[in-house]
Amino acid sequence: MISTLLDIPADRTDLVILVGVALGLVLISLFVLIMQSARKRPSAKAWGIAFVSLLLLFFIMFCMFRFSDVPSSAQIEERKAAESKVEPTDEQTSDTVDTSVAFADIYREFKRNELNAKDLYNGKRYEITAKINGISASGLLNLTGGATLTMEQQVDSTIVFFTAEFEKEQEEVLKELSVGDTITFTGTCYGGNFTDCEID
Repeated sequence: MISTLLDIPADRTDLVILVGVALGLVLISLFVLIMQSARKRPSAKAWGIAFVSLLLLFFIMFCMFRFSDVPSSAQIEERKAAESKVEPTDEQTSDTVDTSVAFADIYREFKRNELNAKDLYNGKRYEITAKINGISASGLLNLTGGATLTMEQQVDSTIVFFTAEFEKEQEEVLKELSVGDTITFTGTCYGGNFTDCEID
């Protein structure tokens, strides 16, 4: 009854016992105070009991507000199980390539609602086929190596340009490419452009 009244999780028996004892002391103290008041002149002892009763009442109220949102052990376990099922790990997110989404889908969503598109696509890897529009060395003075390819793809009646950044390890493959070639690569989407790309 106490756990239901104060909304304390049922498996927190320590809190239920503590609040129950405090509530019992308050009720006994109030009873003694009422009996003393019937004599018309409450003694100093009665006032002391009243003061202690008030302190206990404040303590019960504190416990009620402090522990009302404490989850039970079962709720904590349920939450952990749900989080492990729903949320993929960073490793799974960064390594898995989604071949079911085309560049046109990504582009259309970024045009429709950029905030929603970022939630849907940013940080995930996709397989993209597009035509090379330009090849340039990437990085400041190309100290880190690699290259940035400007890609183009027709989406509906629009020719869309986007970039694909390749790391130094891909340089040998990139040297064999020319502007105008159509390639398929995998890359991580950020804002409709792609990083950490690899030629398939």
